[in-house]
Amino acid sequence: MKQLFLILFVACNFVANAAAPVIKTDKYRWRNDDGNETSATWKANINSPVTLTSRNQNIRLRLNFFNPTTGWSLDHNEIYYSRNGGTKVQVTNDASKDFVFSSSSFVTNGDTTTNQFSSNYTFKRGYFNSEVIALTNQNYTLGFPEFTSSEVEYCILATAAAADSATYTFYADVSNSEYYNASQPASLTTQFCQVPSTPTTNFSSGGINYIVTSPTTVAVGANSSATGVVVIPNAVTVDCQTLAVTSIGDGAFDSRSDITSITIPNSVTNIGVNAFTGCSGITSITIPNSVTSIGEYAFFQCTSLTSVICNVSTPLTINANVFGGVNQSACSLEVPNASVTAYQAAAVWQDFAPIVCNPTDNITNITSFCSYTWANNNQTYTSSGLYTG
Repeated sequence: MKQLFLILFVACNFVANAAAPVIKTDKYRWRNDDGNETSATWKANINSPVTLTSRNQNIRLRLNFFNPTTGWSLDHNEIYYSRNGGTKVQVTNDASKDFVFSSSSFVTNGDTTTNQFSSNYTFKRGYFNSEVIALTNQNYTLGFPEFTSSEVEYCILATAAAADSATYTFYADVSNSEYYNASQPASLTTQFCQVPSTPTTNFSSGGINYIVTSPTTVAVGANSSATGVVVIPNAVTVDCQTLAVTSIGDGAFDSRSDITSITIPNSVTNIGVNAFTGCSGITSITIPNSVTSIGEYAFFQCTSLTSVICNVSTPLTINANVFGGVNQSACSLEVPNASVTAYQAAAVWQDFAPIVCNPTDNITNITSFCSYTWANNNQTYTSSGLYTG
């Protein structure tokens, strides 16, 4: 009797072990919800965490499952998250939780997935999961014969309950039983924008100081320690809003002789008084066509200037002191092709030498004032108007 019992025990144990699939996850990848199965863009490389900066915005998570042994069809694939290593919480439609499923405009719940991770195992179709799936719905049952893999992609979003500056780890689970063995659990950190109770008026971004001038604009403020190459962006973000940089404020870079180059964006309409006074290290400056006014002494004592590129079509009326201290007779002025004559006749501007047209202008008429070669409609011309091929 004991021998029979032992045989039955061993047989049952063998069947139980053989029946239990060893399902693992070894790859994950975060994706933007901006396309279908093949066209949606990836937010990061495989097994790389991302930073989530927006609540209530879809993000997609793709997981690779594989069975290195034997197995059979599994129940529905569920997904859980934990915040900062805490309790695992199932992702559902409950908006009181940190993450919920969310419908996508590009894929439909249940759509078939393809082999995106290039697994070495035989691939079995997976599916997209953007809503809670009833356990009785067999359309979403994954089957894993031995040495097979599959991929499931979830569409989720962070709710108002999601914590800021937190690390979230995501786990796949089967029928609320045992979490899959994940050698690389999916993770992300949150860094949501917080609107302060008191609006910001002065701030620094990218090493440049700004002053908020309106609900939608800023001016470059005083930068008493700016050095080297300075690139002013056309917009900056503060208090969860993107503001256009429309002005270089008065004295913004006054006496910054250590600046060697400065880029003014095409969003700037005003260059203030003394904006670049004493920036003796600058050899060239480009004034974008968005500029409508230049304050007094703006480029005063920029003694190293040898090139000014002004993309403004109509010469601005400026004071003679704007370029005071600049040897204009040894400083070229490059302007739009159609504006050469106007600049040659305009006060202050006419003192630059030589005055030439922009060689990158897509021109249709050649003037005698230019000493460059231009390309127009894939054809090349000399300044005399001769077609050269």
